[in-house]
Amino acid sequence: MKRLMALMVLGCGAAAPACPPPPPGYVPPTREEALRRDVATAQAIVYAVVESPIGDGDLDFATGAFTGRAGTVRILHVYKGELAVDQRVALYGLSYDTSCGSLRYAPETGRRGAYGVLFLHHRVEGGRPLPFTGFRPQADVAEMIRLGLIRSARPAGN
Repeated sequence: MKRLMALMVLGCGAAAPACPPPPPGYVPPTREEALRRDVATAQAIVYAVVESPIGDGDLDFATGAFTGRAGTVRILHVYKGELAVDQRVALYGLSYDTSCGSLRYAPETGRRGAYGVLFLHHRVEGGRPLPFTGFRPQADVAEMIRLGLIRSARPAGN
């Protein structure tokens, strides 16, 4: 029994694969550089409200097959892109694991009535749901407005 326990402990002690270290001389981007990159690479940036709850899902990008429970957001303001006010976009909660970490979609983020700024990194095509991890933090939105990367949705003077 003691040998079995020792083998179990040794087996559990194996190191999990880790992220490779950054290349020599790598300097992480500043907050401003990261925001500028995020704005530049987004297909669309919108202010939206969740109309039907966003559930977990999975999309096979090769076949377009979706499994899960997609929800819907209604666009209230367009900062960037070709989407329109009052357009509905189907979204699903994205969760994934990598050797460097994981991301877990929190369903309370996509509850009915939740709202905020979304960065969409895929084109809205054929009603196929897009991945959703959450709305951008208000501090990021304020900084993007301050930097002139997006314009405030509020009327001037408010």
